[in-house]
Amino acid sequence: MKTTSLLAASALLISATAMPAATTLVHWGESGGDQGIVPANTTGTTATTYTDGASINPTVGASYYPSNTDRTPTYNGAHTTSGTTHQMQDRTAPGDRMFIQGSGAVGVEAMFAWESGVHTLSSSTGYKDYNFTWEGQLRSAADTGSMRFLLEDSAGQWHISQSFSVTAPASGLDSFSGSASSLSWSSYTPFSAGVDTIGAASTPDIVSAQSFGFFVESTSTIANTGVAMEYFQVNAVPEPSSTALLGLGSLALMLRRKR
Repeated sequence: MKTTSLLAASALLISATAMPAATTLVHWGESGGDQGIVPANTTGTTATTYTDGASINPTVGASYYPSNTDRTPTYNGAHTTSGTTHQMQDRTAPGDRMFIQGSGAVGVEAMFAWESGVHTLSSSTGYKDYNFTWEGQLRSAADTGSMRFLLEDSAGQWHISQSFSVTAPASGLDSFSGSASSLSWSSYTPFSAGVDTIGAASTPDIVSAQSFGFFVESTSTIANTGVAMEYFQVNAVPEPSSTALLGLGSLALMLRRKR
């Protein structure tokens, strides 16, 4: 067999039989909109201090995420003390959404997180990377706002990504995505009594990360505006399996002998 044929055949065999698929850890909403999350507006819990293991979502059931197979309706979070609230809004287009708003003409600043073993579909242990996707928009053209991804690494340290600008409703849904290994990170201290801290540039230990989420903020000049989130998903990228590594080693040995 020619070397090129051997290489192609071996690579096909390894990829087809040995490389595990990515695993969905977090799935809230649907890309482009999901109209089945709430039959009417309902409000989640407010918290100004982030508490590990807590949940601030509305009660899961008839009024919130009645159909939640392969979804992650529960989550943790916290926000500033400026009257920030978050509400699940029933909308026909593009879909139901999580709306984070301030009280009066006050901006918002809030974080939301899905903790492995508490809010995720499966454990995040043993994965080498994570792909994030977020879709949303500002409620008013009078606002300016941004979104950042959040990651709690295997050492229990929080990190926050670079900022992505969120636009006004006329622009439709903004969509942002990136892998944990490709995003730029800074250290982050979650809210305590309404205060959080973004620190210096950091390098998270992303293998077996513990929590995944997003951070939003906006400024407002009119009452009761803020940031709306329609879709959030995190997929875990697995380590190569032992079978794949064995196959690659055997392939290298065969190619060496071929020479």
